[in-house]
Amino acid sequence: MARGRPTAIACATPPTGAIRAISTSYEQTIDGTSPRLIYQDDSTNGALHYAPDGRRLLFSRVESNTRNALFLLDLNSGTAQRLTPETTDGPAHHLAPQWATDGSGCYLLSTRGREFLSLAWLDVTSGEMTYLTDDQWDDEEVALSHDRTRLALLTNVEGYSRLALFDISRGWSERQPLLVPELPAGVMHEVTWSRDGARLAFTYEVADTNADVWVWDADERVLWQATQSATGGIPREHFVVPELVHYPTFDGRQIPAFLFAPAGQERHALPVVVYVHGGPESQLRPAFNPILQYLVGAGYAVLAPNVRGSTGYGFTVSPPESPSASARG
Repeated sequence: MARGRPTAIACATPPTGAIRAISTSYEQTIDGTSPRLIYQDDSTNGALHYAPDGRRLLFSRVESNTRNALFLLDLNSGTAQRLTPETTDGPAHHLAPQWATDGSGCYLLSTRGREFLSLAWLDVTSGEMTYLTDDQWDDEEVALSHDRTRLALLTNVEGYSRLALFDISRGWSERQPLLVPELPAGVMHEVTWSRDGARLAFTYEVADTNADVWVWDADERVLWQATQSATGGIPREHFVVPELVHYPTFDGRQIPAFLFAPAGQERHALPVVVYVHGGPESQLRPAFNPILQYLVGAGYAVLAPNVRGSTGYGFTVSPPESPSASARG
């Protein structure tokens, strides 16, 4: 929703054939007036964000499981401008775009020409995209404060979340790092700034602690837990934290796995359950998993590998590409 434009977007993709879909986008004001058709074509599209001026809408088009394109829709003329180039070779995700205050471009996460999701800047006039980070892990979430002076970046490091905060009031090139909260190794989601940009709320979970909402006051440097999730009467000390291990493959790769084991028992004598995650585009992360905790409580060790094809370890070890229905024609 753009400032000064109290509207919502509804997008639907009702199938019109075996492998085709019509994507229809409507705009509706929150005062309940009739929705207005703003865009329609035979691709799989999803509305993202209004530009700060309220006259343009950013939307995404799915092209395959490894590629999507970004478009900018002029709401007056109905003309859609493609912002990202057509790509047929390799990954090209363009995710989580966040508008700059002046509407000149977006911060986003992309894999175009890369192994890993990385933070980038997209100029919406020229279509030029510039990478801002070059890590060997996926940047998985980016969140800007409402005044666009602070940026939160989440990176997935072997399944664990790493949070970085920056003051970008003078631009990315002159960014200043901000202090981050100290938390046990775990998984963070849904990072969101408060309206004034002083506090950061997020969902956080550790393997032995189920998910809760936490708040970090970046100005006062104070962290507190906002919710208290129930554990069904089971004491938290009965849960365990896994150990990250690696084992070799026939071709010299190292496969990461999380090893859960009952506390205080000799591991060599334990029965073992090998727990392989579904997907295939997925990753077992050290978050709270009641099934695994139940098995450990019953006396089993659990080995949970991120087998070849898991996400989070680069494009070359991820599942092969599969086109979307609309891309297949």
